[in-house]
Amino acid sequence: MITTISSSEIKSLITMPEAIELMKPAFRQLSDKTAVVPIRINMDMKKVNAQSLIMPVYLPDSDFYAVKIVSLNYDNPKKKLPFIHAILHLFDAKTGQPLAMMDAEELTAIRTGASSGLATDYLAMKNASVLALFGAGVQGRKQIDAILAVRPITTVFIFDIDLEKATQYAKRVQSETGVQSIASSDQRLLAKADIICTATTSSRAVFTDRYLKKSVHINGIGAYHPGLIEIPAETISRANVFVDQRESCLQEAGDLIYARNNSLFNNTDVIAELGEIESLSDYKKFRNQLTIFKSVGNAVQDLALAAKIYGNYLSKRGKGTQR
Repeated sequence: MITTISSSEIKSLITMPEAIELMKPAFRQLSDKTAVVPIRINMDMKKVNAQSLIMPVYLPDSDFYAVKIVSLNYDNPKKKLPFIHAILHLFDAKTGQPLAMMDAEELTAIRTGASSGLATDYLAMKNASVLALFGAGVQGRKQIDAILAVRPITTVFIFDIDLEKATQYAKRVQSETGVQSIASSDQRLLAKADIICTATTSSRAVFTDRYLKKSVHINGIGAYHPGLIEIPAETISRANVFVDQRESCLQEAGDLIYARNNSLFNNTDVIAELGEIESLSDYKKFRNQLTIFKSVGNAVQDLALAAKIYGNYLSKRGKGTQR
């Protein structure tokens, strides 16, 4: 019998602080090469302006392996449909038995937020209180949750190409979190931001470098393939750059590729992967500097989260639907 776990059930089975903690061992295994993560299949469907990503993963420290299938349909927002659809299949590693099928849209948003939360906890000022978010979507909302879990945020500035959407989004965020949330198109507000999260599908930089304060931490999660750019090349050129995984980011992260092509970034400029930061004896020195955490996503995040969700489901027994 395969357990089906829905989006709403996932929300009740995991918290953001739990998810952030789960990212630590997952990324350590990725960096020390014990995780088995084949190159993800990226199937381009130009006729329908979409992509499908197929991502297998096995963590030897886990009793599970998983395969996640993601659909990215660029015309969906115009149709009032989600940009991302995803499903994850969880298997028993010892027997190969299929155990669960999960709605991976929520799972993907949580794990992406959690990785930013972990990077922020390592690299942002401890007293950081102002967050700026670019992208008023599902991913952006989890970025907010993650940053609130690790820093004492009192104000969130929300930027989106659709200001009315950002305004309604800000109202919901403030209602749900109690944190002052302001929608704006005035990038001069970035001079107040201690942390910036970019969660868009933009093909050009979403902010201007000159507005940034001296010490700011940036989480860039949206530019996950070469055709997308969120962070200005000028910002990358003077920042301390950290990544989820060197190989994937250097091959796929559009903003890093653009900066490199314009001689403003070299592959050797990457200081560390997320799973390596804690082993740096002096990583806390970066908290008073300009830092970037660039992520294109990795299947180890999905499996770490899915295994915990499945375990929590089993402990509750009444959750999920058997098929």
